[in-house]
Amino acid sequence: MAVLAERTFRAAFASSNTRENIDAYCANAYSEAIQASAIANPQIETFVCDYNVELVGYAQLRWGDAPPCVLAAKPAEIQRIYVEQQWHGKGIAQALMSVMLATARRGNADRVWLGVWENNLRALAFYQKFGFIKVGHHTFQLGNDPQRELGTVPRRSTWGIGRLTARSSGPATGVQVAALGASHLSVRSTRTLGGMTARAYNPPICR
Repeated sequence: MAVLAERTFRAAFASSNTRENIDAYCANAYSEAIQASAIANPQIETFVCDYNVELVGYAQLRWGDAPPCVLAAKPAEIQRIYVEQQWHGKGIAQALMSVMLATARRGNADRVWLGVWENNLRALAFYQKFGFIKVGHHTFQLGNDPQRELGTVPRRSTWGIGRLTARSSGPATGVQVAALGASHLSVRSTRTLGGMTARAYNPPICR
């Protein structure tokens, strides 16, 4: 998990930041001890996506405080969502997002929010597909570089719907959250909450 977390972070941001700042952040964010602590933290829900025995993506949902721009009594933050580069475009990120949104609803969150770097255009486009809109900004410290992150929340019309479904333009044309075992590709909580998995329909990408 720690190896996956650092590798996917570097893949996403190394080309747009100095090596010194990336190294400094990773040293303080992705050790085995830090990841083990996050998994054990009752305020953080960690989900991993695996293909056979290989981890290909992960996500973390954090319960707790939110910046002033997020108006909520019980907010839930989509803190991290990362997928190995070779699995981009195959519905993995959509499955992880759907599991986190479903978990937030099940935990009675009255608002979901996330912070995204203003220069991360790929991520901004992805979150917009789920109905997230900008409500403010805050600072994310990457090494010695204070970066501007946009605070975003889903539009009211996209929050609280009965069943959350993600649609992918990749080979797995539909990804749904379901309490079903997926024979090839699954998303599961590190706490195995409710046997949660994500099932990819029409999944030749996993064979």
